[in-house]
Amino acid sequence: MTDNGMDVEDESLNLSPSEIKLSLDLYYKKFFPHQSMYNWLSYGDDEYLSRREFSTTMDDIYIRYKTFSNVDGMKTDIIKSRPDKIDIGAVYNTSPANHTKVSNFAPQEKELVFDIDATDYSDVFVSTEKTSFITSLTWPLMSVAIQVLDDLLRNDFGFEHIMWVFSGRRGIHGWVCDRAARQLPNSARSAIAEYLQVVTGHDGSANKVNLKNTLHPSLKRVYDNILHPMFLQYFVEEQQLLMDPKHIENILKFFPEEIRNNAQESWEGEKNGNSMDRWLSLETTFKNYSAKKRNWKNPLHDIVFTYTYPRLDINVSKQMNHLLKSPFVIHPGTGRVCVPIDIKNVTSFQPEKVPTVATLREEIDRKGAENFSSSLMQPYVKILDEFVKKTHLDDQRSKAAERKLKSQSDLDF
Repeated sequence: MTDNGMDVEDESLNLSPSEIKLSLDLYYKKFFPHQSMYNWLSYGDDEYLSRREFSTTMDDIYIRYKTFSNVDGMKTDIIKSRPDKIDIGAVYNTSPANHTKVSNFAPQEKELVFDIDATDYSDVFVSTEKTSFITSLTWPLMSVAIQVLDDLLRNDFGFEHIMWVFSGRRGIHGWVCDRAARQLPNSARSAIAEYLQVVTGHDGSANKVNLKNTLHPSLKRVYDNILHPMFLQYFVEEQQLLMDPKHIENILKFFPEEIRNNAQESWEGEKNGNSMDRWLSLETTFKNYSAKKRNWKNPLHDIVFTYTYPRLDINVSKQMNHLLKSPFVIHPGTGRVCVPIDIKNVTSFQPEKVPTVATLREEIDRKGAENFSSSLMQPYVKILDEFVKKTHLDDQRSKAAERKLKSQSDLDF
């Protein structure tokens, strides 16, 4: 491990790919929450589930358009096939098994999904190592991504039922499960994804954001409440960002030449400088400088958004027929379970403590855990169950309101 928590490999796992694969039989029989997953993905309707696409990967063989008619069929198939990976797709207008038999095969519903990978942040870490696994020291960026997107999706779009999931290695997935979100056409999904995308560009780009002189009220809200405090604490103070030559150069590029030159001269002569003093000095200098200018763009905003704002793979969100990895599968590289995250405790989530197939196996050997309800899996399954309960209650209310409206419309006619 590096000083900044950027593990090249998580040495605590000690699992080879073959060992992980051999453990899948036990995992799917004992620990995979088949009933909970069925409850979520069916929304209480077997017919709905029968039109849902699943895909599985086994020994590098990728099989699409699988479907299940009930929880027993789903459980039997998963236990028998022991897939290395399960992906969840859209709900179609007919069974996906018939996709070659009908001419109008098309998706009708799908959760609005989001995908963020920690490797897309490699340019902002002070460490020069590439991260292969999110640790508690690198989790703050993922935590902030969840907090920001959750805020914007709830306050700007009115969504209520959003589940965040740790991918098992270096990513997070978001599932927006409101009935209205599931029924969004691709055009609306694209519009939402593009609205949420603020950071673009690539490694080496001096400026990855294109903010207006005055921040949009929503961006101002997440900047004040989430991004700026996190930037100061995590990057400036803990990571000592402005003591690193590479990041000094990158950050000063955002400023006018006069400020850039003055900062470089001042810092070169320091004997006991620190990152926080340098940042506060930049803030003060720019405020004094900008007071003399009209409509001067604030580079401080650009810097904070570049370093902390969620970096979305928006192509995942745009298309209804895009599949996304299922919660509770095992990551083939780490052996960790892909688990839901409690949004109320997202800042204290510890990815290293997520169960692996090895720790679950040890739990059986040590204390005879029979299934997820008596194991390390129980808290994560509980998160899903509580989420599903609230989602389905609102779903039923929404359907009842739609039926009432239709009934009234028929009477009026």
